[in-house]
Amino acid sequence: MKIFYRTAVLLFVAAILISACRVGIAITPTEEPAVPTGIPEPTKVEPVEVEPEITEDIQPADVPTDIPDPETTAVVVEKQIYRGVTIPSLDWWQPDWGFNENLTEQSFRLISSWNANIVRIPLNQRSWRLHSEYRQKVGDIVGWSRSLGMEVILDLHAVERGNPDLPYDEVDLHEMPDSLSVDFWSSVALEYKDQNDVWFELFSEPHNDPLQINPDIWLNGGDLGEYAAVGMQELYDTVRAQGAENKVVVNGLNWGFDHSQLQRLDGYNIYYGTHAFGNWPDNDDREEWDAAFGFLADQGYNVIIGSFGHVGVECNNTFHRELIDYAENKGISWVAWAWFPEGCEFPSLIEDWKGTPSPSGEVIREALQKNKK
Repeated sequence: MKIFYRTAVLLFVAAILISACRVGIAITPTEEPAVPTGIPEPTKVEPVEVEPEITEDIQPADVPTDIPDPETTAVVVEKQIYRGVTIPSLDWWQPDWGFNENLTEQSFRLISSWNANIVRIPLNQRSWRLHSEYRQKVGDIVGWSRSLGMEVILDLHAVERGNPDLPYDEVDLHEMPDSLSVDFWSSVALEYKDQNDVWFELFSEPHNDPLQINPDIWLNGGDLGEYAAVGMQELYDTVRAQGAENKVVVNGLNWGFDHSQLQRLDGYNIYYGTHAFGNWPDNDDREEWDAAFGFLADQGYNVIIGSFGHVGVECNNTFHRELIDYAENKGISWVAWAWFPEGCEFPSLIEDWKGTPSPSGEVIREALQKNKK
């Protein structure tokens, strides 16, 4: 009975608690929570007005107004000027004759000692096509030059009028390149396309003697009667088709001199070349230089005088000085003819293979000191 009574009381109390929760009866704790003490009352800070101090030392005029804007300011890069010499003999090479015995690494060391930063090598397209020892010699020259800090221009000089059976003695500097010249540049470009310091001079001296070349034939090629000429645009495209990004030199008419009537090529990384010689008609004074190629430099094109000298019994240093001064003032690169001891009529820059300068060679050696190697 006692157990029953206790159980009933417990059930009664539980029922009352459940009812209180359902009807929202608040159960008040028996002790109040402690209130923290010692908290300081916040202090109200009144704003203080400060009068700006104006001094006479700083004036609006003292603020610089010429600070360059990085968004619009162009970086000025000094234009690269190339100055060097031509060393011939591979252009007239024949297998029965052999190589010039002085076409050695020592000769290129001597050229480098004059401070040239570029050397030009005239070539024979038949010799390149038919003779492996010839191609090896060209490769040696390129290697020597590059190791000495000089870039190399490979110049197509001797061509065949499209006739592979032309006697070797007649493989020479004819009016225009021919169909075999396309094969030449395809091969050369493939060989040197990974060497950006090797240049390709598409053809040395286009000219009208005896066959007549007009500006359209110069650019696009055409039938000359005795053979089909290949134009400069096709030779340029042949180089680029091999994946070669190398610099390309394109010479004008009148033995390479004159660009006045010629169209610019469709392409890039092009230098417009010229050849200028004293004692030649129509190309030995400043007005003629302006009309033939100087205007290209004024228009922002790259220009190089790829061959120059004074042809005469006596060495004329005045011509060399005036032409170099003209080139330097216009930012035109130049390559002098020639590192070969044959006298003023050649005309020669050296008197012997030891590199003793001729009178005109003295002028060139002095001018080469402007190069930074």
